[in-house]
Amino acid sequence: MRGIILAGGKGTRLGELTKVTNKHLLPVGRTEVYHPLKKLVGPASRHLLVSGTEHMGDFVELLGPAASTAAG
Repeated sequence: MRGIILAGGKGTRLGELTKVTNKHLLPVGRTEVYHPLKKLVGPASRHLLVSGTEHMGDFVELLGPAASTAAG
């Protein structure tokens, strides 16, 4: 199975909170990006893509080195 998480946008309505990080990396219980990952990750999952515009390095830092294999 393949999955994509659309993590784009500038989060302008969130004001100061998104000046330093992506809105999907803000903690909402857990970091918000974990909610769709939890649904997508499983034994059948082989390819997951996080698509975003800014702060992609923060996603790699959060998710670990395997997250950057497609980019590298």
